[in-house]
Amino acid sequence: MISLSIQKGQYFTILGPSGLGKSTLAKIILGVEKPTFGQVTFLGQNLYTTKSATMQQLRRDLQVVFQDSVSAVNPRMTAEKIIAEPLDNFEKLEKQAYIIELLHQVGLDKNDLTKYPGEFSGGQLQRINIARALALKPKLLVLDEPISSLDVVNQLKIIELLKRLKKELQLTFVFITHDIKAAYLLSDQIAILENGRMVEQYEHVQQFIASTNPVALKLRKSVLAEHPRQRTIR
Repeated sequence: MISLSIQKGQYFTILGPSGLGKSTLAKIILGVEKPTFGQVTFLGQNLYTTKSATMQQLRRDLQVVFQDSVSAVNPRMTAEKIIAEPLDNFEKLEKQAYIIELLHQVGLDKNDLTKYPGEFSGGQLQRINIARALALKPKLLVLDEPISSLDVVNQLKIIELLKRLKKELQLTFVFITHDIKAAYLLSDQIAILENGRMVEQYEHVQQFIASTNPVALKLRKSVLAEHPRQRTIR
């Protein structure tokens, strides 16, 4: 059973090993996979019983960034068209100036407008995906393992970008990850998920660091020391 509440302006991290229910939970939160029982309430509305007109508004307020930056985009579309997708669905406005503004927010510029996905690095392409998710100014952004397919350097750059965006835009995030270091750097609250169950929930990172829960201990021990000489083989 899972029960959680996410407050406005928080970085709420769902942490746990791969393959044990985190992505399924993300789909349930996004309103695309109905739970077996219970309900998902977003902005006071039940995602699975609300009327279609209300649901359309909720969908624009609820956006996602996926793990695989490459498969999340159409390789035949330019960066401009990728970012414009949600605007085409929900808005009728002069888009290019706004898209350039979004590119600047994620650390890119107008010279990237006409580039195709194959011309970007993995980190740059994930920035494009983040810009697309921000286009409709969502109330909640779900990040489903957004850095796990990137190299270490780009992971750190994306983490810094997400920290900055939260501060500048007052965003609310659900960050789904198995990466404990990323959780340390980003989280306001942490919940541990294992085998489809919420094992524990922590109001702040220090509580997780101090926890004696066996699952929390196991996750913390899985983190390698920064220097190879400090690592041990079990």
